[in-house]
Amino acid sequence: MIQLSEEQQHVVNLALAGHNLFLYSKAGTGKSIVINTLTSYLEKGTYAILGTSGVAAANIGGSTFHSFFAIKPFGVATNETYNYVKKEKRKMWDKATTIIIDEVSMLRPDVLDAANNTLLHNGCVPLTQKQIIFVGDLKQLKPILSGKQEIKIFQESYSSLCFQEAFVYKELNVQEVTMTKIFRQDDVEFKDQLDILRDNGSNFLTPYFRQFIRNEKNNGIVLAGYNDVVSEYNAKGLTEINEPLITYTGSVYGNFREKDYNVSQEVSVKHGCKIMYLHNHPVYPLVNGTLGTFLLINNTPFIEVNGTKYFLEKIELEYKEYQLQVNEIDGTEKVKLVTLSSIIQYPIRVAYALSINKSQGLSLSPITLDIRKALFAEGQLYVALSRLKVPEDTEIADVLCILK
Repeated sequence: MIQLSEEQQHVVNLALAGHNLFLYSKAGTGKSIVINTLTSYLEKGTYAILGTSGVAAANIGGSTFHSFFAIKPFGVATNETYNYVKKEKRKMWDKATTIIIDEVSMLRPDVLDAANNTLLHNGCVPLTQKQIIFVGDLKQLKPILSGKQEIKIFQESYSSLCFQEAFVYKELNVQEVTMTKIFRQDDVEFKDQLDILRDNGSNFLTPYFRQFIRNEKNNGIVLAGYNDVVSEYNAKGLTEINEPLITYTGSVYGNFREKDYNVSQEVSVKHGCKIMYLHNHPVYPLVNGTLGTFLLINNTPFIEVNGTKYFLEKIELEYKEYQLQVNEIDGTEKVKLVTLSSIIQYPIRVAYALSINKSQGLSLSPITLDIRKALFAEGQLYVALSRLKVPEDTEIADVLCILK
């Protein structure tokens, strides 16, 4: 088991003592390590790990908040927002005595209230009678609410988008705890400057970061705030390589929906193109977010990282949701992640560029940050720059700096 820092161990101890917690910490402090350690101590079948997005759920090996609580993913939740569910789902909710919710900066208060409302209307144990552990950084990506009608409804009920505005949150007696030791970066000035960005929530560059503005060839992967900008970079990167386009089609099973995965059913690459590895390899030093070059040698695919070639294999990735499992021998009931769909595919994507939203939780070096198109959400700049280990791995295409 990984050796925890004193701060990390303190959080685990509080959780094991039964406290409701909000682990509110900066990027790079090891929040996922705390979650993994905590769940190793909890009795299997008594807890659920939830992410506020499909990517967040996949990163922590859990389910999405919306699917777990049977909440529709669109629109603003009101007092009338709830679904009646089958008996098995109700029993599963009652068996989950500890709920861990990751990336809570993207959890809206109406959605949290809708979860509790759903439990109550189904005659289940409410959130106030469970142990709830919120994990995340409110200075990172915020929830997005669109539509005039939705905004009007929302403003009538809550004063902000923060999940702590939920009515049920005020009844949970949550103890806020933080971790200050950052493991991703060692450069003191760099960490201090990231704190400045984080604390003021600005998407404008400080003088310190403006020193990294370049008008040269992109370095590493480009991070951008908009999907269309990301798509342009990736398409251009492939086009400039004079090699045949190779498309790998994954085999899918069950009710497959591509939005539930961080891989695509069809992956198109070329020999020599930039790619990102999207899984934690059990043997090779490849993790989710490793950047490399795709090579096809004697019709065999490889990823080359820092001069070393690693053989690429298709793997099976699964989309899971929590369900109630009954032991046929003794009749005991537990909460278990059950596979609803899967895909067998190479865990790679073309990686000339990546959206800032999808980079959250990853460590990336080097990067080029393209902010010629103004960032639209508070915290995006901090999320992008905090992916780095050292500031020298940054190149910034500023709003006044056009890359060729």
